[in-house]
Amino acid sequence: MGSYTILEATGRGHLLGCVLSVKNNDGGWWGEGDEIVYIDGRHAMQGTGSEDYFCESYGLRAGCFPYFGVTLLEEPYTTAYRWHIPDPVVFNKSLRFLIEQGNGSPPFKSGNYYYSVAYWYQTEPHAPFPKLPRPEEIIAAAPK
Repeated sequence: MGSYTILEATGRGHLLGCVLSVKNNDGGWWGEGDEIVYIDGRHAMQGTGSEDYFCESYGLRAGCFPYFGVTLLEEPYTTAYRWHIPDPVVFNKSLRFLIEQGNGSPPFKSGNYYYSVAYWYQTEPHAPFPKLPRPEEIIAAAPK
């Protein structure tokens, strides 16, 4: 399954943050996956686990804080956010932001469902954004 892509952007801009939701179908702790960030084609950052990216350790706790928080923590569902206001992630050519799926043990197989929203500013020119899927394509691809 590999890593889950939160954002791929081509051009110049900066990442403001993201919201990540996970439906944990595997049971146990889903959050050992590292965040991985490529800036301008260079492997620039790699964390030590999803909970660390969301400014926590040894798991997550429900709560909302100025730059991070967990708005939903009811197994099997988790939703967490992080804003990069105090620690901007700036790119001049491209940004690729990933998070490993699973329990941190290669080959990173996971049956969990990941959903995300990335927030970023970007200047013109930039690569064309992909076409959004039609509603029937989303419904057909939805997990059963």
